[in-house]
Amino acid sequence: MQKLRAAAFACGLSFLPLISPCQTAPTPQQGMQMCITGGGSGNVPGCPATSGPASVAGTRLDSAARDKLMREARQSYYNLPSRGLKEFSCQVQPAWDVMYNSKRQKVDGVERDQFLPVLKKVRFRVLVGARGAASVSHQSDVAAPSQAVAARVRESSRGIEQLVRGFFQTWSSFAFGSLFPEDSGGLQIEQVGEKFRLTHKGASTDVLIVMNKDLTIEHANVESSKASASMDPIFMATKEGLLLTNYDGKVSMLDRVWDTSGKISYQTVGGYQLPQVVNSMVGVPGGGQLPLVVTFVGCQVKGQ
Repeated sequence: MQKLRAAAFACGLSFLPLISPCQTAPTPQQGMQMCITGGGSGNVPGCPATSGPASVAGTRLDSAARDKLMREARQSYYNLPSRGLKEFSCQVQPAWDVMYNSKRQKVDGVERDQFLPVLKKVRFRVLVGARGAASVSHQSDVAAPSQAVAARVRESSRGIEQLVRGFFQTWSSFAFGSLFPEDSGGLQIEQVGEKFRLTHKGASTDVLIVMNKDLTIEHANVESSKASASMDPIFMATKEGLLLTNYDGKVSMLDRVWDTSGKISYQTVGGYQLPQVVNSMVGVPGGGQLPLVVTFVGCQVKGQ
């Protein structure tokens, strides 16, 4: 059975630069699986899992009704490959002043005069492939005035790259695929009032998705013995399907728990809806939040 892509966007919620224990995954489907099972190049120690919404008894759908609902749900969301998109690339413009004016990352004096001017000269670009996986690169022609400044610029550049990859891991779960599997044989669906509750219990991962009668996802939760993540998304209805515009999430890993939220605005490029500005607030272990604003400009698309 195809793995639920809820796993991918949940891992994307933990994209806090420089401290996230998530490993970058080659595909959205593999993202959260690596993150919560300790796979990939690193091993994530166990951490407490949190539970999703309280379970309420409902009416279980039979296999025919379940499969019909999944077909309708998959067709309800805006999907770039189905519209012919093969890949796209954009320049990435981080709002460094917003980040480094925050209480968590504030810089003053000589550091502001030397560090930020060099950092602002770094040019970033993201390439998003046919399956939604993002690769991020950067370059700069400006020399740092000292080794300390150069190290700080490298650290911040890696952080933004991780942020962008994490965002697209979340976003691509909707725009390049579906959270709903093509083969729904291992999926259980219950109707509770005017909502549907989808559950899947795997060998190491439990997934819960709650959607309303209009087939709009309202909540998703992914749990294992090693981590847990939840997300409450908001979508905008368009003629082509539902577009993710807002999200609130919570991630628990190791002995840390943090909240994250984001707002996405869109631009039309070559007839496709692509992210234009991502405005997010990411909670950090120990309290507080870090503002992260990224704009995508100069986008180019390749279609059929």
